[in-house]
Amino acid sequence: MKKMNKLKIIISVSTFLLVSAVLAQRSKQPTYPDTLLVETEAKINLKVAFYRASSGNTYLTDQLWNSILSVMETAAQSSDYSGGVVVSYRNVEHLGEEAAKVQIKPIEENSDIFLIGKDEMKEYRSDRYEFELYQSKVAISFTLNDLDDLDLIKKVSVEAIWKGLKQKQEEIDFRRTTYDMSGELKFGQLNVKKIDKGTPKDFIEFSAGVGLGYYADRFVPDISYDISFRFQDRFGKPSTKFGLLYTQHYFVSRGEENDLNIDLNGFLSGYFAINTSSEKEYGVGFGYLINQQGGFYQGHTYKMTVYNRKSSKTSLTPELIFTDGFKKAFPALRFGLTF
Repeated sequence: MKKMNKLKIIISVSTFLLVSAVLAQRSKQPTYPDTLLVETEAKINLKVAFYRASSGNTYLTDQLWNSILSVMETAAQSSDYSGGVVVSYRNVEHLGEEAAKVQIKPIEENSDIFLIGKDEMKEYRSDRYEFELYQSKVAISFTLNDLDDLDLIKKVSVEAIWKGLKQKQEEIDFRRTTYDMSGELKFGQLNVKKIDKGTPKDFIEFSAGVGLGYYADRFVPDISYDISFRFQDRFGKPSTKFGLLYTQHYFVSRGEENDLNIDLNGFLSGYFAINTSSEKEYGVGFGYLINQQGGFYQGHTYKMTVYNRKSSKTSLTPELIFTDGFKKAFPALRFGLTF
């Protein structure tokens, strides 16, 4: 009965880690994987980044678009920076309520323009205005050399952009595909001229490592070999992986003549893991002892692993070992270093 209770606790902890990993992954993903470059009638380019075209999303209305631009224009005019500014408008939460934040910052120095002539190098300040507008599911950015040109941008119908996207919805609404599009906006109508589709590439990864584990009453070094199949999400980042891991334990003991004996015990494990970011992974694995020497393990031996990689190089792995055909069980803890 006690063994079954231990097993239930391990399974509950593993489930909790997996659910937490999924939630953390969703919260850290980029918000706008798809882009659209729109050329307006005034020959000013708008870069539109959005989550996905959907018939239920309007994103911005023309009236709200003009109101936001007016606020950003007022902020830019009151700026003391003479070498160009970035004006951003962003939805935020303040005191539990939805609010908006306008921020002004100078153009970064590395965006200045340098011209190299025959005799000398001349520097030209990038005296321009960059506008960035962020909503919950869309971001729009554009650049002006003259603030007076903002009146031309105010005449752009953003509702026409959403209408044009919805007309192309059947071509762009796929699960694991990202999109780069270009189009022209004339007379209140968007014509999407080009759609480039990109599919995140899955890949196979090979790795090797060393580890040190505490098994029952002793510390045991090991060497591991890992082959995994990584699957990327539509943001182009690792999301899940399936893998096979072989871990060879080195049990050191002294013989009858006081000489050292090394018993090799190798586990072959299959595992599934979820990436919360590029550096952290959580999952579960199950293994079977396929190479057995010495008397530490008895009969058929299995292990259950809570896969826990803190970075791309290190891992801390709780394990539960079942030996002698599930008649005996004990916990273990392994620290691993991957090369």
